[in-house]
Amino acid sequence: MIHTAAIEDKKRIIDTLVLGMSADPVLRWYFPESHSYLANIPTFMDLIGGAAFEQGTAFHTDDFSCTALWLPPNVHPDAEAIQQFLTDKLDGCLLQRARALEEQFSRLDPENPCWHLAVIACDPAHIGKGLGSELIRHVLRICDECRYQVYLVSSSPANARLYERFGFRKITEITAPSTPSVIAMMRGSASG
Repeated sequence: MIHTAAIEDKKRIIDTLVLGMSADPVLRWYFPESHSYLANIPTFMDLIGGAAFEQGTAFHTDDFSCTALWLPPNVHPDAEAIQQFLTDKLDGCLLQRARALEEQFSRLDPENPCWHLAVIACDPAHIGKGLGSELIRHVLRICDECRYQVYLVSSSPANARLYERFGFRKITEITAPSTPSVIAMMRGSASG
């Protein structure tokens, strides 16, 4: 069963995301050392999708083994805060390349109001049980009823194939020099 997260669930939601995204190519490129990843990614997750808690669009399974932060139309990650966070945590060439990648993310935000799957992850002990698919279906039903497009960025080819099964199509591949590549994807038609 899928539940809407309350603000007091935020730590549990973020904990699952941190654990589930621990092998994500982009996040580990930003923070390759375990201690640095664990120290910084909770804040980064909050910057990417934390607005979902105020919007009532953070979701979880019964036991929090799979969680997702969705941003409804006209709600976006705080690009300035993300850039400042990266400036504070990274340095040198890595910072320059990270800024270039994040700028590309910002430029790809769709112009039409749409839902944005900011981040979704399952505790690795629960992968393969269909929990992520249930979280995706939950919001896609809402999007389809209201005829909203849905946008996401996938840093994993395997995940991109999963999203394709839900009707997402590749818009573009985002790359910057010496960075992991990611795939921007869109699903559905614009609301009328």
